[in-house]
Amino acid sequence: MSEQSSQSTRTYPSIDGGWIKDVPRLSKTIGAILGVFLFLGVFFYQYTSPFFALNAARVGPPEFKLWTLFTAGFYDYSIIGGILNIILLMIFGKQFEPIWGSTEFMKFISIVNIFSGLCVFLYFIFYYSITGQSSVLYEANSCGFSGVIAGFTVVLKQLFPEQIIPIFFGVNIRAKHLPSIYVLITLVFMVIGLYSRSSHFVIFGTIVSWIYLRFYQRKGRENVRGDRNESFSFATFFPEPLHNNNNQRLILSP
Repeated sequence: MSEQSSQSTRTYPSIDGGWIKDVPRLSKTIGAILGVFLFLGVFFYQYTSPFFALNAARVGPPEFKLWTLFTAGFYDYSIIGGILNIILLMIFGKQFEPIWGSTEFMKFISIVNIFSGLCVFLYFIFYYSITGQSSVLYEANSCGFSGVIAGFTVVLKQLFPEQIIPIFFGVNIRAKHLPSIYVLITLVFMVIGLYSRSSHFVIFGTIVSWIYLRFYQRKGRENVRGDRNESFSFATFFPEPLHNNNNQRLILSP
C-alpha cells in the first residue's frame, strides 16, 4: 500500500474513553493543566481573569502582567470550548507526541502559545491606534487553547495531508484542508460580529505554527530546519487556482 493511500485511510480513535490510556504522559499532563485553568475560569472568573487572560491594557504599564502572554493560551472560561480543546489535545497528542518526542512536542506548544499571545497583544495595540476604540484594550479578555489546536491542524496538514478527518453528520474532509477551513469559519464569525474569546488565537496560531514548521523546526539529528516542500507552501492554504499562474510561482508560495 502506498504512503498516500495509507494516509487516506488513517482515522482518529473514537471518543469512548478506552483510547485515553494510550495518550502519552506529557499530553495527559498538559490536559490536566488545562483542566485546572478551566476550573478556575468557570468558577472563579471574576478573580482569575485579570491574572491569566490576555488583556492588552494590563500587559503594559502600569500593571506589566507580561505572563498573561503565556497563561492566556491555557486559561479558559468556556466550559464547552475548554473541554473540547482538552479532548482535541489528547487526540492530537496521541498522534504527534510519539512522532516528535516529548521535548519537541512541548517546544511546539510553547512557541505557538506565547507567540500567538504576543501577536494578539500587538494586534489589539495596532487596532486601537487606528480606530481609537478603547474597548479592545480594556474590555477584551482573550484566552483559550484554540491557537495551539489550530497549530495542530497545520501539523496534520504537514504530516498527513491526505488523511480523512470525520467532522460531523457524516462530513469528511482531507487534513490538508482543515487549517484553511478552521480559519475561514473563524473569520466569517468575526466579520459578522460573533467574536469568541479565542478567535484571534486561531488566526495567529495558524500563522505562527506554519512559520515555525516551514522555516525553523529542526529535522532529526541533521542540521536541517523547516519543511520547504511545495505541498506545504503558504499558497496551499488557499484554493488551488491561486497556487500557480501559467507555471509561475506566486508571491503566496514562500
